[in-house]
Amino acid sequence: VEEPHQADIQDASGMTEEERKLERSQVVRGILGPLIAIAVLIALLAGRTGGAQVGALAGLLWSVYPMAVFIAGLVYPETVATTLLAGGVLSMVTKADQELGPRRIFIGGVLFGLAALTKPIVLVTIAATTLWIMYWSRAQRFSLAAVFLVGVALSLAPWTARNFFVHGGLVIVEPRLVGSLPWLGEFPEERP
Repeated sequence: VEEPHQADIQDASGMTEEERKLERSQVVRGILGPLIAIAVLIALLAGRTGGAQVGALAGLLWSVYPMAVFIAGLVYPETVATTLLAGGVLSMVTKADQELGPRRIFIGGVLFGLAALTKPIVLVTIAATTLWIMYWSRAQRFSLAAVFLVGVALSLAPWTARNFFVHGGLVIVEPRLVGSLPWLGEFPEERP
């Protein structure tokens, strides 16, 4: 009688040793992927504002911060929203001697809009960021704020159009948001 190869022996779950190893490696990649992406974004952002050493330290601290490691392992919208917001902020923060340009603002707006689709509370961050742009860029305040909002609108438009057809009215991002903003009307499910 031929003995089965160790890798072909199944355990109580019905998985072979090779399948268990593959599953464990996928879990590790699932945790490290978002953790590294966010750590790199934070390192770049901190490096742009405080220098290369500050950036390296910030990225390293984020990568060993227990809550960051924990959140990166969860498949939650917060992980996606954090990555999108960090990318949006990175695109809009310049070095001290550089001027903020419309292309960077537009990219930031698109990323902020995508983050708002993930977590609707980001809409408040978008309003605050628009005010920040108007304060920071005094020479081009209205044009840069408009470029930012066009980028946000570009991200939100397809989902808002879908919501209009599904709910029969203007619903930006989240149907429950409409009922809490009285000027937009009642909750979509309360309409006749």
